[in-house]
Amino acid sequence: DYDDVWADMQPLSTKIRSYVRNGGRYLGICQGGYLAGNFSDTSATVGFNMFPSGILVDDEWLQNGTQRPTDADTTIQIDYTLANGTLLTGQWLFFQDGLTLLDNSSSGCSKDLEVVGQYTADQNIAAGLMGFGKGVLGLAGPHIEADASFCESSKPFLIS
Repeated sequence: DYDDVWADMQPLSTKIRSYVRNGGRYLGICQGGYLAGNFSDTSATVGFNMFPSGILVDDEWLQNGTQRPTDADTTIQIDYTLANGTLLTGQWLFFQDGLTLLDNSSSGCSKDLEVVGQYTADQNIAAGLMGFGKGVLGLAGPHIEADASFCESSKPFLIS
């Protein structure tokens, strides 16, 4: 439960923000991505609040056109762009109520967000890189670290 995790992490939030702001790296996968950011629900007051202005986080499973309209453990297809520019399409990854990044910047295309992965079905942002001070945030909604043991599925995984 997010509220329970935030209760544990809140005492560390100033140290984490300072570490990243001063040149550290933060990798937020699934709930770690939610913790890093700003919620699309403006009433939320939890999280490290390290996203650039206009970048918000929301639940992918609640978005129009999503492949998996459920918060149950499942798999989902992702299109990833590798560092060398190669595009991998339709890659299956473990998905557990994963996030999507919303770009609500005035231009609709924040220069502060590098999109490296999109959900195949709706092309919402599944993974991205962004700066925070001198540091860098890497965020992913699906579990990029997961292998097939995470979920009983006949679908292949990106990582095996």
